[in-house]
Amino acid sequence: MMHLVPLLWTLASGLHAAPLPSPVPRDDFWVTDGPVLALLEYNNTLYVGGNFSNVGPNTGKGAILPGAGTSPDVNWPKLNTIVYTAVPDGTGGWFVGGDSFDDDEPNPNVGNIRYLLTHLKSDQTVDTAFNPLPTGQIYTMLKDGNTLYVGGNFGSIGGVTRSSLAAIDLTTGQTTAWNPAPDFYVYALAKSGNTIYVGGAFVNVGGQEQRGLAAIDATTGAVQSFPALNIGGIVNALLVVGNTLFVGGEYTAIGGQTRQNLAAVDLPGGTINAFDAGVFTYGFNSRVNALATIGSKLYVGGAFDTVGGVASAGLAVLNLADASNTGANYAPVHFGNAFVTSLAVNGTMLHVGGRFTTFGGQARNYLAAVDTDKNQLATWNPRAAGGAFPVQVVAYDGANLFVGGYLVTVGALERKYIASFDLTTGEATTWNPNADGSVWALARHNNNIYAGGEFYNIGGASRVLLAGLDSNTGAATPLNPNFPSPAIVNQLLVSGDYLYAGGRFSYNLGHINLLKCDLTDNSVVPWFPDPLGDVYALALDGNTLYVGGNFTLLGGQSRNCLGAVDTTTGLATSWNPNPDSYVLSLALGDVTVYAGGVFNTIGGASRPNLAVLSKSTGLASSWNPMAGSSQRVLELAGNHLLMCGDFYGVGASTLSYFAVVDPTTASARSLNLQFHPFRIFAMHRGQRHYYFGGDQTGSRNIARPNLSVHRLAPFIHQPQPQLNGQIILPVDLLADQDYTLEATSDFQSWMNLGTYRNVTTITDTTASGQSRRIYRLAESNLE
Repeated sequence: MMHLVPLLWTLASGLHAAPLPSPVPRDDFWVTDGPVLALLEYNNTLYVGGNFSNVGPNTGKGAILPGAGTSPDVNWPKLNTIVYTAVPDGTGGWFVGGDSFDDDEPNPNVGNIRYLLTHLKSDQTVDTAFNPLPTGQIYTMLKDGNTLYVGGNFGSIGGVTRSSLAAIDLTTGQTTAWNPAPDFYVYALAKSGNTIYVGGAFVNVGGQEQRGLAAIDATTGAVQSFPALNIGGIVNALLVVGNTLFVGGEYTAIGGQTRQNLAAVDLPGGTINAFDAGVFTYGFNSRVNALATIGSKLYVGGAFDTVGGVASAGLAVLNLADASNTGANYAPVHFGNAFVTSLAVNGTMLHVGGRFTTFGGQARNYLAAVDTDKNQLATWNPRAAGGAFPVQVVAYDGANLFVGGYLVTVGALERKYIASFDLTTGEATTWNPNADGSVWALARHNNNIYAGGEFYNIGGASRVLLAGLDSNTGAATPLNPNFPSPAIVNQLLVSGDYLYAGGRFSYNLGHINLLKCDLTDNSVVPWFPDPLGDVYALALDGNTLYVGGNFTLLGGQSRNCLGAVDTTTGLATSWNPNPDSYVLSLALGDVTVYAGGVFNTIGGASRPNLAVLSKSTGLASSWNPMAGSSQRVLELAGNHLLMCGDFYGVGASTLSYFAVVDPTTASARSLNLQFHPFRIFAMHRGQRHYYFGGDQTGSRNIARPNLSVHRLAPFIHQPQPQLNGQIILPVDLLADQDYTLEATSDFQSWMNLGTYRNVTTITDTTASGQSRRIYRLAESNLE
């Protein structure tokens, strides 16, 4: 039997070159719905802390739920811009519309540029032949046979000038000659006979005054006579039921008749009929966003609290015959305003999307369903999570449910501020300490995980700012310094049996901002460096603790933002680089200290935001990468210095968020990591992965929101023996980097098998007859 032992060694020019993160993140790894601030690997588990409430599969901004179930199919292409609308293509795929993006942002669909009007085919690929490229948002769509009508806020589509409304021939993918030309946003479309009804925020269509609502000939694009005009506001929703057009929006009058946000129009004449549901009120922002009908009932979703004088918050159920309110009140609740944005009909089941965390008195994260036969909340609860307005659209194609919006995930689990993930599956574990405030720092001692942050309760116990947690159960350990509040612990470091905690706090024995705990008895050590100001970074070298932050005094000496203290006495050493502003990160070399932050001068020299300092003198060396903005995380890995933060350049290079810097030459390069954060707060190298935690806020196009997990590169995966005696080696390599593959059977004599670049597999044609084969990869041209 052939015995295969895959090994990963990286050697180059006599220098140790530690593996770097592969550019492509693990797509199977779950994500969080808020910033990740701390990372820790232990026992095949990734522990994360941050400011999030949910974790779940990485669905992107749109998710498809097979059978309208609760688990998303994650094999569909990720949509990385906001989704506002979706319609089925009739063959198992979807047309999806939403926000646009700039050319310098990542492509939204697996390498295929699509300014978000996208066709997802039933084979779960992007339709490369369909690429209309609208120049602005798509808010609504209507598929009629072989024509796709689209409305939104754009000036051209398919390379043809069209103002906010267009038709696309689905055979050719080209924009048709149909051109009604409304002068402002289009939010809703409906069709009856040969007429397209258009709702929005426009004033004129085709050069004629048509406020908020217009009737357009579906063939010619000509504006038709339609009495239900001059709406005193905006139309958000249209629904044709038989010979009636229901019009929902934000208005007080339509066609000269008083109607509050909802009216019914007779077709084809266009006169307002007697249907009058009464006044919708929700503060000063009442509106109707969505309409649906099942049987004899009209379902109305939006932002309101009463309909016809009857309490019906967010979702009202009306009788079609007389507009009377049935009295159903599902009362969605959110920590801010709650409302319904979209409705989808699935037989007698009504799927509801919006902004709510409870619905019908039960927990429902932005998605709920109403069993209309029983007129009660259904058990369906897929739990969506994302930004402030996660669900913008729900749509059903007869088999599957599409959910889109500002999503991060659908099928989420509640995990407040702290969670853990299985490194094999990428999914969340059952570990759930359930903190009540942000977790900024993590550390480990034996079988316990230590968390620091802004919480008051965690692990089922009262623990203020700092706690120990059992790594298996999540239960709090006895450690309980019980800090006064308000305060924060934002940095932890374990050395031996001691835990160092830094932040902004006071302690009842006189300690301020820096604390030392003995983990053998969970006591606070009488040790008083007492920095006068916040602590952001800690690094330990023997008996010397390096401390960075925003302070003016440390260990009884004047120290501005950076200094070192003795771990026994707590007194400051003579080391004093004296930066002129904050130090946010530290990394230690053999005889040097790397410091990152937001300073301009440090160690007696001009060194913007990043410097290397002598451990003996505190002076800056000539090394000067000229980092463009703050450095939040530094890690020294062999002959690479990895740097993360919210910077926008290193020297002459435009490198955002992450870069690799040569510790000798200060030259920088990007690894082209395929994620796009707004800011990176945490980075950690584990045994087989690099982890990045950050903030998705401010970035509309993120393939890996908040948490990105990258295998190490170069890396050799499990070799695959072939019947012909050859061996196929799956590999992770950095792009545009040459690697030499070598093999041995005895660790004494190594055979060069060739140099490779930009490949995912390597075939060893020389393996036949070998009883044992060991491989290693080496970078052959370090930059």
